[in-house]
Amino acid sequence: MPPRRTRLGESRTSDDRQTRSKRPASSPPPPTATKRRARQPQVEITTKPRTIQRPGRTPAVSINELEQYRAVSPQPPIPPSHERPSWQLFGWGSNDSGQLGMGEEGAVYTELPRPTRNQVVEKLIAEGLFGVTGAGLETIAAGAFHSLAVSEDGAVWSFGHNDTATLGRQTAGGGDPVPRRVQSLIDEGFRAVRVVAGDCISAALSDKGELRAWGLFRRMAQRSVTYAKSVTDNGSTWPDLPDAEGMKAFSPTIPKQSTPSPIPGLANERFAAIAVGHDHLVLLTTSGEVYTMGSGDSGQLGYRVPKNDPVLGTVPHKVLRASRGHRAVIVGAGGSTSFFVDEQGVVWGWGLNDSGQTGTGKLPAMPKPQAGQNQEEDAAPQMHDRKKVRGMIVWTPQRVKRMSRSELGGGVSVVQIAGGDSHTLFLTSDGRVFACGSAWDGQLGGAQNPGDKVPEPVLVPFPHNVEEDPIVQIACGPRMSAAVTRDGVLYTWGSNVNAQIGVKDVPDEVSVPTVVIRREGGWRTKVVACGSQHCLALLQKKAQ
Repeated sequence: MPPRRTRLGESRTSDDRQTRSKRPASSPPPPTATKRRARQPQVEITTKPRTIQRPGRTPAVSINELEQYRAVSPQPPIPPSHERPSWQLFGWGSNDSGQLGMGEEGAVYTELPRPTRNQVVEKLIAEGLFGVTGAGLETIAAGAFHSLAVSEDGAVWSFGHNDTATLGRQTAGGGDPVPRRVQSLIDEGFRAVRVVAGDCISAALSDKGELRAWGLFRRMAQRSVTYAKSVTDNGSTWPDLPDAEGMKAFSPTIPKQSTPSPIPGLANERFAAIAVGHDHLVLLTTSGEVYTMGSGDSGQLGYRVPKNDPVLGTVPHKVLRASRGHRAVIVGAGGSTSFFVDEQGVVWGWGLNDSGQTGTGKLPAMPKPQAGQNQEEDAAPQMHDRKKVRGMIVWTPQRVKRMSRSELGGGVSVVQIAGGDSHTLFLTSDGRVFACGSAWDGQLGGAQNPGDKVPEPVLVPFPHNVEEDPIVQIACGPRMSAAVTRDGVLYTWGSNVNAQIGVKDVPDEVSVPTVVIRREGGWRTKVVACGSQHCLALLQKKAQ
């Protein structure tokens, strides 16, 4: 089959290379200010953001209880320990935008079929530019056509496509294949620990819980009232007129954020974790509250963004208001989905559900095929207007099936969530991986048939015993998946049309987890990141 270079059937153009591919059964309980029994919320068509709060009043607590309550709150990320030899950057898949960071000379390689060591980064390590001589990278992130990394001294490095300011720094052309520091973060003393990269948006989280973001969000659907007012008020010029992909904005008054900036309205908030989809962010505060912002056309923000003013989705919306006994401890995101895990171990999901990727157990009510057409052909025009297909979008947080602590048993809970265009992975504390959504490209990694849609998470089988070597990290591209074991084995599966699987001589779809970095080899994997058409990994050379 011919290589697919887009997400969700979109075409890739020269002027914008960023592409991307009733009543709920179990909704989080609503707020109440009375002693009467709280009624379950109705899903309403509303333009006002609603906040989810645990019912009932919070009883008075003693100082000791309060301190214990605070002690289990999510904390800002801690920089990892630094090992020697340091972790090296490897990349594979598409490099046509410089997203593998191979430098000017390496830019001639538009596609790499196997993990290849980044010689530019290797030189930076040798020269001590990541802190001290021999210091390497701590973590990485892969976006649509750009990538980010954090060095041992806490600096953020960026490379790849930059038309929408995703690199957080000025570049001579439309991008930069050479990894370079985001200097403005260094100038303000920002010590990065986590980074995330979406289609046109990037963000970083510091060891103090400070959040910085840059770039923009796409898919604002149409020109909005707020957009028109912002241009009138401050005379700014919108960089991109509305097109098939809709508006593009960082905030209602900022078309594009060229350098890292605090989130408007959340500058004084402190965060414990961040997750990114194609065009939205999910933010976890240190008090256990959850915010969303960005594009909301598929319900990924947890409420209905006004049709006539979609840019309002860039205003942070509080999805979960923390209360005693009901706070979030983990957040995750897929392309157009959002998730959080509360302190009771219950997993909540919402957003686009065309293939069951929210894991809430429901599939959209597909229109009946007409005479002479099959199901997919007949549904295609109506699928474009997602809001008209019942069950296509989960607008508010709903319980994810089978993934709660009580259902998993043995005190096991979900510790990481990652997703692609139409599938989602869940990693549990005992090292197992579960998947739901579309199996079209084999991205669920099980025995599903191509075209299957799995609305509830199912166990992903690995060729080794996960009890002996548990999975410790997962990642997703639009139509592929990856996992890392405790011993450093790297698996990939799903779409391989741009060599994202990282294994030579495999088909365009790989339906089972396939070993990329072997246990018996000379390298072990620390972390993997999957972009739209490329993958990155940090590997450490084993002692001889």
